[in-house]
This record gives sequence, structure tokens and C-alpha cells, in this order.
Amino acid sequence: MSTANKYSTGRDLSWDDLKAALGSNLMAISGGRADRLGKSTISMPVASGYSVRVTIAGNDTFTVERVLTRSGVATVKAIRTDVYVEEVGEACYRASCYRDAF
Repeated sequence: MSTANKYSTGRDLSWDDLKAALGSNLMAISGGRADRLGKSTISMPVASGYSVRVTIAGNDTFTVERVLTRSGVATVKAIRTDVYVEEVGEACYRASCYRDAF
């Protein structure tokens, strides 16, 4: 399965819309850096191999994942589903604090 299909849920996730939802948390999470993983997922690198992955679902909610990548293998360390757009900034910030419970 290709990477583009693996992270597609049928919805387009606009980086501009996500930036607006994240607000000032974006700079605290990744310094403004982000990578697109398919049309509905964006990954923001944090530090020490961790990243925050945000995916939009078909029902306009988000899934926020804390991901650790070692030797090219990504492992989901924590996940929060059904996050509304009003909460996505705080959820992503909490996920980026990889030493904190998520």
C-alpha cells in the first residue's frame, strides 16, 4: 500500500485551515514545520524522533497521534480520536509534549 493511500480518509485536509485551528500552538509544536502524508494527514516533527500526526475524518473530526520513529519504523505511542476543530490545537500541543501523558 502506498503512503498516499495509507493516510487517505476521503477528505482533503487544508494546511491553511489546520494552521488557523492550531493558532499559536503551531510554533510551540514544530516551529511551523509540517509534512503532508496523503491528502488527509499532516505530520509535524517535534524532537527526538517524535512527531504529531493529524488526520481529518469524514465526519469533520480529527485524529491526533503521537508517533515515534526509530530506524524508519513509525510507532504510534498515543492516539486521541474524535477531536473537534475547537480542540485540535490543544490536542496537538499535548501530543507534542512527549514526556507528558496524552
